[in-house]
Amino acid sequence: MYPKLIEFTEHIGLHSYGLMLALGFFIGIYLATKRAIQENIDSNQLTQLVFYIFIFSIIGYRLLHVVAEDLPKYLKDPLAIFYFWNGGFAYYGGFLFAIPTVLIFCKKNKWNF
Repeated sequence: MYPKLIEFTEHIGLHSYGLMLALGFFIGIYLATKRAIQENIDSNQLTQLVFYIFIFSIIGYRLLHVVAEDLPKYLKDPLAIFYFWNGGFAYYGGFLFAIPTVLIFCKKNKWNF
């Protein structure tokens, strides 16, 4: 797989990893929406859940990369944590943050996990 599919500028481009991640996320939203209709789940609540999963997944992606991959670099330059264009996402960090997010949301809204 090519790391960059399209490069617009030095810092902006379409990365294959990001594209596959986004496709997986949107396919998941599509399947969850279909299931929510079958289960008579409120679409506003599903939208809230998707939003929370998105936010906490991004935090988890980046945080796990920072801690597990290159902590000394980020301790020397803490602002580098926000340099997303330099890469540095660990997909399993997003997954690890998404699971408790869903569990908490389900418990709060009395949904069966």
